[in-house]
Amino acid sequence: MTENRAITADYEYLVDEEKGIAYLTVRGRLSIRDMENILRSLLQDDKVNTDLDTLTDFSDCTFTFQPNEMSSFFDIFNQGAERHKGRSAIVVSKPTETAIMMIHRQKVAHTRSIRVFSTREAALGWLIPEPGDSNSK
Repeated sequence: MTENRAITADYEYLVDEEKGIAYLTVRGRLSIRDMENILRSLLQDDKVNTDLDTLTDFSDCTFTFQPNEMSSFFDIFNQGAERHKGRSAIVVSKPTETAIMMIHRQKVAHTRSIRVFSTREAALGWLIPEPGDSNSK
């Protein structure tokens, strides 16, 4: 578990170097400032290699912001991702969060390959495809 006093949402992450995936799970109410601070914290952590694929799970999370509040988040994300090759799978379970993450996907498509999923299993299926599966990348 990672703590940052500037962040009010509950989050944790771990890196599976063998699979080449960084897992981020966020729970509770998430403000845009929380989202920005979590991203900054990950980008500053030497353990998190942003060339890794990432699975971000927001399925137990409620966003307390609107898409029009995300411009500074997009700036931070694009600066961090522009020199890295990894893909991002995002898991959401609610309509509002899904819509916001679809907007996120469109806004940063030029810097990172992102897909939005409703289950963790589907997200992992994209990140770790079965041999012969044509749905990856």
